[in-house]
Amino acid sequence: MTEALSAQRIRFGYGSRPLLKDFSLELGEGEFAGVLGPNGAGKTTVLRLLSGTLRPQAGIVRLFGESLSELPPRKRAQLMGVVPQESWILFPFTVMEVVLMGRFPHLGILGMENPDDEDLALTCLEEVGMREAYGRPLSSLSSGERQRVLIARALAQQPRILLLDEPTTFLDLKHRLLIYEILSRLNASRKLAVLTISHDLNLAARYCGKLWLLKEGDLLASGSPAEVLTPELLRKAYETDVEVGHDPRTGSPFIIPYPSQDAGGAS
Repeated sequence: MTEALSAQRIRFGYGSRPLLKDFSLELGEGEFAGVLGPNGAGKTTVLRLLSGTLRPQAGIVRLFGESLSELPPRKRAQLMGVVPQESWILFPFTVMEVVLMGRFPHLGILGMENPDDEDLALTCLEEVGMREAYGRPLSSLSSGERQRVLIARALAQQPRILLLDEPTTFLDLKHRLLIYEILSRLNASRKLAVLTISHDLNLAARYCGKLWLLKEGDLLASGSPAEVLTPELLRKAYETDVEVGHDPRTGSPFIIPYPSQDAGGAS
């Protein structure tokens, strides 16, 4: 499998406070993978370093074999799309206008879209089930609908890798599952490498083929869901007792957390 994105012993922090310590990662072309960990583990820092928003203080990030820091921003955006956890769009743009923003890395000097760009934007909206909403204001959509539009905007970049920061935050059960089904379909149909930062252990276990588990900037484990999502490792990461079963339909691990004996004044 060709390496699409890698981090080699990267470190980052502010002052004397380290946020990430000698973290390494390899994402192959066409892989669907996830980074897990409790709040403050360093997950979003990982995404920002991998996307080039932050530069590591040590180590190196490579995108298809080239140093990420040496790639021009336009070239980086042609290879990698990023869907942030929240995207505040202040102006009353329509859904179509938002998706067309993803064409920027491919436009000429004048930055003008043509009919081919519009056709591609509509195709991206169709892939996330939002084609009929192309003329609606983004502000009129639900959280789940907005997230699908932001995925379509990233797809309009025609990237080979998609990075997502907590793509199901604030979504209900139906829409969390829908987002992961869309990502799984794009991973299969487009051979798109997908790396998602996630709090949802069960969705990550079901859809990701490879996982990295972080705690306080340290890598606790990496590997398949069965290798990473064990009671011992999850207790160490989340300081919570869990039971790990297996989904009878998929065979993937299924995590059930239990409160500690002294939580909430329990006797």
